[in-house]
Amino acid sequence: MNRFCKVMIPLLGISIAVHCHGQEPEVSGNTESGREYIARKAGMRALESGVFEQAEKFFQQYKKDAGDDAKAVMDAGECLAATYIRLGLPAKAQAELDALNKNFPDGDHLRRALYQAEVFLLENKPEDAENALKTVLAPRKPVINELYFQSLSCLALAQARQKKWKEAAETYALLNKAAVDSAWERKAFLQALLNSIRGRDYKLANQLMTQAGKYKKEDKAKEIVKLQLLLLLEEKKLSEFQKAYSSETFSGPTDQELYLIDLKASENFAAADKHNESIQFIKDAVKFAPDAPSRRYALLKMIDLYVAGGDKKSAAKTALDFASYYPDSPNAPAVSLRAADLLASSGDVDGALEICEELTKNAKASPDQKAAAAIAAAEFGISQKKWDLAEKYCLL
Repeated sequence: MNRFCKVMIPLLGISIAVHCHGQEPEVSGNTESGREYIARKAGMRALESGVFEQAEKFFQQYKKDAGDDAKAVMDAGECLAATYIRLGLPAKAQAELDALNKNFPDGDHLRRALYQAEVFLLENKPEDAENALKTVLAPRKPVINELYFQSLSCLALAQARQKKWKEAAETYALLNKAAVDSAWERKAFLQALLNSIRGRDYKLANQLMTQAGKYKKEDKAKEIVKLQLLLLLEEKKLSEFQKAYSSETFSGPTDQELYLIDLKASENFAAADKHNESIQFIKDAVKFAPDAPSRRYALLKMIDLYVAGGDKKSAAKTALDFASYYPDSPNAPAVSLRAADLLASSGDVDGALEICEELTKNAKASPDQKAAAAIAAAEFGISQKKWDLAEKYCLL
């Protein structure tokens, strides 16, 4: 559960502010002198596009171009702080914030508190993040805007990170109410729904789900569908989950959220001794895996699931596929050796011996792995009363 949510949260837009000084991404002539800084505009475009390394370079140039324009220097520092947060570089973001607080103490306190809270979250200090925002939000009559929405969202996330599910739900409810008829309305709904699932408040989650129809037209990435699937899994409603899952068509080939849902579904169906369904979901996990390490993990799980279901031949084939697809993986030789054991135990001793022979000659296999392959081949030879073959591998 936690692994899924840690990955899914950023995709729902819960953390990390986007905008720097000024509320709109495209801003020009925003300084006291009225100058238009091209580097700032380029940096904002890069930030919007998710090219954060390039955004940093543009904002550094903007800071140089600002010269003695104090407002622009402050703005550049805030842009850099936001960018470093996006890059996951809390130390650099903190350095910018420290400089801003020293040189421009009268800046926007809510914005500074938001950035400080996000730095604390990157440093895994959710309690400090919560305190940083509550100190500023509590006495403040809110200005209902993007900055306020982002601050409430960050505060709720900090509370959720501490497993203060009730407090987080209250903050998300406040965000939901404030965000009505704004661009944040749908995002606030998704965040509240995810929090209710994470906090295992299934009653609230189902209540929120009844409101989902309002947002489904905009659900191009099917976040609502995915959260509904997650909720069904958490409630152990496997039949309903399977029906809902099979009724959807998901675009691909990669989808990190679906990958994690499929992993969880596979585990749940395996625990219910429904091995065919479990294997189908792990196959989907392989299909939707966002990267090679995730795909390798799913393939290894598939081997175990085939074995648990009594299909050793399919388990061996999957193991051989793994070794074929990822020959440079450190555990490829061990997986190949497991394939040999599986083949031998399913009656294909010749196939097992062939794998062991290849392993003893594999330059990428360690001496210990080669020795293990030779021992296995000798044992297979003995089991078939092929004494000459057994002696050959014993002497390797």
